[in-house]
Amino acid sequence: LELERYFHKEIARVQAQWYGQQSGKGVKHPVTSKHIRKLYKRKQDSVTDYLHKITRYLAEYCREQGITCVVTGDIRNIRREKDLGHRTNQKFHNLPYNRIYIMLEYKLKRYGIRFVKQEESYTSQCSPLSPEVGKRYAEPSNRKERGLYRDGNRVYNADAVGAYNILRKYHSVSGVKKELSVTGLKTPEIIKVAV
Repeated sequence: LELERYFHKEIARVQAQWYGQQSGKGVKHPVTSKHIRKLYKRKQDSVTDYLHKITRYLAEYCREQGITCVVTGDIRNIRREKDLGHRTNQKFHNLPYNRIYIMLEYKLKRYGIRFVKQEESYTSQCSPLSPEVGKRYAEPSNRKERGLYRDGNRVYNADAVGAYNILRKYHSVSGVKKELSVTGLKTPEIIKVAV
């Protein structure tokens, strides 16, 4: 995210400077400079490098922990027909979901680990203690603020609740009967991957 911000600001600064110079010279339709193209390439390469680091870390972690199946929320259509405001829309469109899925899937496959994408409607709105994940038990008002899910007097990490419910939803769809523990949903472990 920091890389993204740095390149965004730097590209905007260089573009403004370049187009200002071209406009001063009377050029109506200036061509992008080599410097700007180089910055875009560096940004793209940095993002790709970071995605490889993240997906490699996850694949290695799963192999070390003996995990045989990874279930992830399928969010490729999250942006469709939604207007979340100019800034949020821009952030959503910059996230390369499909590239993450492809990279993670082939890296997991090398270790014989199955990769499953699960449709995730209502997973972030249902309590981890609700009988099932669905519209009937969804309570959007429980998402009090970014990163916080409140269920009565219990407080959970919102992202952990979403992930937990994606797994519950996968189990119900696939017919797997498995008891899951809510331990760790309050304070999940945060892992930092080097840039």
